[in-house]
Amino acid sequence: MKVRWLIYNIALTVLCLYFAISKLVYLRRKGPIRIYDPQRWTGGPYRCQPRPHGVTRIVYMCASYGEAVLASALHHRLTEARLPVEAVYTIRNRIELERFRAMSHEQVLLYPFDYYFPFIRWFRRAQPDIVVFVETFLHGNLALGCSARGVKTVAINARANTRRRLFRKLISFHYPWVVESMDWIGARSDVFHGRIVEMSPQLNRAASPGNFKSGMPIKALPPEQLESLCAWAKSCRYPDKLLVAGSLDSKEEMAFVLQAFAEVRSACEVGLAVAPRQIALSDTFCQMARDFGFSCSKRTDPSPSADVLVLDTLGELAHLYRFGIGAFIGGTITGAGHNVIEPFHWGVPVAYGPVRGHFEDLQHLCEENGIGFRLSSPAELAKHWFRLAEETSFRDAMRTQIEKVLLKERQGFETTIRVMFDIVSTLAICREAAVEADANTKVVAAEGR
Repeated sequence: MKVRWLIYNIALTVLCLYFAISKLVYLRRKGPIRIYDPQRWTGGPYRCQPRPHGVTRIVYMCASYGEAVLASALHHRLTEARLPVEAVYTIRNRIELERFRAMSHEQVLLYPFDYYFPFIRWFRRAQPDIVVFVETFLHGNLALGCSARGVKTVAINARANTRRRLFRKLISFHYPWVVESMDWIGARSDVFHGRIVEMSPQLNRAASPGNFKSGMPIKALPPEQLESLCAWAKSCRYPDKLLVAGSLDSKEEMAFVLQAFAEVRSACEVGLAVAPRQIALSDTFCQMARDFGFSCSKRTDPSPSADVLVLDTLGELAHLYRFGIGAFIGGTITGAGHNVIEPFHWGVPVAYGPVRGHFEDLQHLCEENGIGFRLSSPAELAKHWFRLAEETSFRDAMRTQIEKVLLKERQGFETTIRVMFDIVSTLAICREAAVEADANTKVVAAEGR
């Protein structure tokens, strides 16, 4: 493994000019991107406390806040089992890192760039026993480097893309090495499992337990906060038929949703709640709603009997879905997709735009079971919402089918828990054996003297 790690870094050095140019072109086209934070080279001001004796440190590699929440649900189950573990969450975006630290009070580190020196700095701060990659894991230095240093590596809810073009295949030569270095890979779906096995056909440490998020419990809100959220949702003009559009990425997506809402509102009495992906868009979304002739109520500045509710807080969207009869998932018109699972916890069917992005497998799962609807125009969304608003039998059928799908998919969460339990338990046994062997050695040495 050390030889492969060395080869990977030599190749990375040779290709660094290409990567630098491609990133500059990307930034020029897209504008400033927070994931290209210079502090990811140095690690920034973030540090970990010294690891307690006899405790297994699990470092969770999370690209975003949502993945950190997913990882924290897994870790909570491990601590409930009274395993001697502690968590460190490595998050790529500094804003989301601070947001997660403020809400969870957990130890955090900044996700390093996948180069040798950023990795070494991160590794010295993290001092992991186990590294858990959440969803994305094909990182040469992070995966190969940890394995070369004797650290257990696991990927949960894993996804992987197949490189089709020759040049992309050449610069992804390390993918089979990364796959073979992992102690366990839990693929998010059969589609991704097939792609992972394709990289290393002899692999027997990959499984397809199902989507981890399907069985993940939604983190409870404090009673006072939930009561306040409920009162705000019920303050809508038509609270009994509330439509929820979550994780909207752009003004284009908000316009798409508002056009559909205006059409269905002209035919029946419904309300709308929207949640921007970035809170900075909240005021813009409110103004757009007013331009359409609707009154607006923000979560932080509520107004009674509003037509449109705008959620401008963090960590409440998953609970807002419970008040809806239908959900639209953003990032599916101008973005790269978003997870469609959250509304299902409340029996709410989902609709989304034509973009599949990183969630193609989940969208196909929804469509095959009749609980997800891929729509390409505001008129199609309005027609779907009108049916939900007017046909009680349709809503009941959706709720029944969602329950069946969730029951089947929850095995992904439980399977991952069992695998992590086994890995942590094995490490604890090995550590105890090493301590006992060391003590015996010292006794023998003392008797020899």
